[in-house]
Amino acid sequence: MIMDCDFCVFNEATSVFVISMGILPSIRTDPAQPVELDDGRWNSCEGCEPLVEQRAKAKLVARVVSVFRKSGMLPSPTPGELAAIKFNLDRKYTALFDADPVKRPI
Repeated sequence: MIMDCDFCVFNEATSVFVISMGILPSIRTDPAQPVELDDGRWNSCEGCEPLVEQRAKAKLVARVVSVFRKSGMLPSPTPGELAAIKFNLDRKYTALFDADPVKRPI
């Protein structure tokens, strides 16, 4: 089974970062969105993996937003929407990095 990257969503995962389950804050802002499951496993593609290893949060947020925009998933957000997305990703990645994720092969 091919796993997608849990960060940028559009690339195939090549590694996984593991933390304790249930410690990440939800970024769900719309009740119509599916509920996120925090199983403690964060799949990562070749592009996101080094940023997670380096704990390069700002670069990881920028990469994820860029991939979302290029894919059409985030075509033209307002400045307020973009700021909210970046804020929520920053909050989630801060919690992830504070949990000291351990890299493992998929």
